Amino acid sequence: YMNLTKPTENLFLSYSKVSAEGKSLRPAYIIQEIKKLYPKMKIVDEEKRTLREQELTNPVVLEYVIEGLRNREQGVTEEWKELYSYYIKNHEEERKKLLDAAFYKKKKEMLTVEQAENLYKDMSRFSVTRLEQFASCAFAHFLNYGLALSTREEYLFAPVDLGNIVHQAMEFYGEELKEAGLSWMIEDDELCRKIVGQSVEKSIEKCGNSVLFSTARNKHMISRIKNLVYRSVWAVAKQMEKGDFKPVGYEIKFRSGKIDRVDTCEDDNNVYVKVVDYKTGMKQFDLNSFYHGLQMQLLIYLNAALEIEKKRSLGKEVIPAGMFYYRMKDPFVDKGNDTQSTILKELRLDGLVNADPNVIEHLEHDLHGTSNYIPIGIKKDGSLSANSKAVMPEEFKDILAYAKVKEKQLKEEIVSGEMSVRPYEISGITACDYCPYKDICGFDPAIEGCDYKKISKQSVEEILEKIKRNLEEEQK
Repeated sequence: YMNLTKPTENLFLSYSKVSAEGKSLRPAYIIQEIKKLYPKMKIVDEEKRTLREQELTNPVVLEYVIEGLRNREQGVTEEWKELYSYYIKNHEEERKKLLDAAFYKKKKEMLTVEQAENLYKDMSRFSVTRLEQFASCAFAHFLNYGLALSTREEYLFAPVDLGNIVHQAMEFYGEELKEAGLSWMIEDDELCRKIVGQSVEKSIEKCGNSVLFSTARNKHMISRIKNLVYRSVWAVAKQMEKGDFKPVGYEIKFRSGKIDRVDTCEDDNNVYVKVVDYKTGMKQFDLNSFYHGLQMQLLIYLNAALEIEKKRSLGKEVIPAGMFYYRMKDPFVDKGNDTQSTILKELRLDGLVNADPNVIEHLEHDLHGTSNYIPIGIKKDGSLSANSKAVMPEEFKDILAYAKVKEKQLKEEIVSGEMSVRPYEISGITACDYCPYKDICGFDPAIEGCDYKKISKQSVEEILEKIKRNLEEEQK
């Protein structure tokens, strides 16, 4: 109160609108009292005053200078130009740093062909995952496979550990059935659960995941994994029960990866082949993503499986029937009259089906309406429903042929030295979203030269037409 009475000419009172944490602040009650005493007095908002009217400290001046340089394309005022001249005159050593930062342009980076060949060696053994990462962002591929950077290992049970264990458990389960001379359609539920339990424990032991035994909470995870695998083998058995396909191999290794499961069925003249890849996430097959190299896995796996079957089945035509993701989960559903059907719908395969009626009949007998097992539906007139994930036999062959072309193209780009920071963006989703290297690459869309590889959404028909044109150009 003494300070209020000390000034002889002017008294300035100020208060903050927000705290250091960014929360709104109310002015002290004395402000309200002053306003009552002097009702004609007006409050001046400092942020709304022009630069000439403000009292600026050096840090604040620097902020205004940086903001003007950043937004220079929208135009700057004469006041800002004067402020910039003042600041540079008094801080000459800062000038180069400011201008270098403001006009920085990201340059495209490349390895020489010789460097790439020495770094990556034999490209014939590039994995599918590696090709997909390169298609997502060439620089992330360089950091991962060129410099061999990896995140620090932590003593915990991560999603990738769950994926490894359930994949291995499904393989062990299939092998146990084969050795015991049993089919997937086991009627003895107790025996099924016993084999599942043994398979999971064997998988945990092989993966060496001792963290699961470290706490009571982690031990409980083991029982959850057993339930997950049990639900999966139950659903897979139901899927097989509906058609003629039977497993002929698990975890089949070839030069570019490992196929979780290959199923086949035969008639007098043909061998039909389908591949299944187990997923613990929610990944769905998208033809648009495949076209751009982001989802190569199922197609490369099916091509490999077809080559293997051609060597086994001499004299018969080998026909691709489908390629699928099986998403491993134990869904919660409301109790009702048809709980089993609801669960099967939740666990339905996702992928692409050969629309040949004979193939569909082998996949699921007497299909009418929407299938609970494969991603198609049959209308009353016998045609496929609009939301079916299926293509005609010739189109399926084109897709498989394009997969080989795209695989070759990606490998050639890798060994050419391509390593530019250009992640993809599709429907708001980018390669940066879960990238472990995003703090290293320096990618910022605000910087000139930093651009996303934008992928537009296109219809299945448009993608099939593009694939056909690509194959025609390749043959010229």
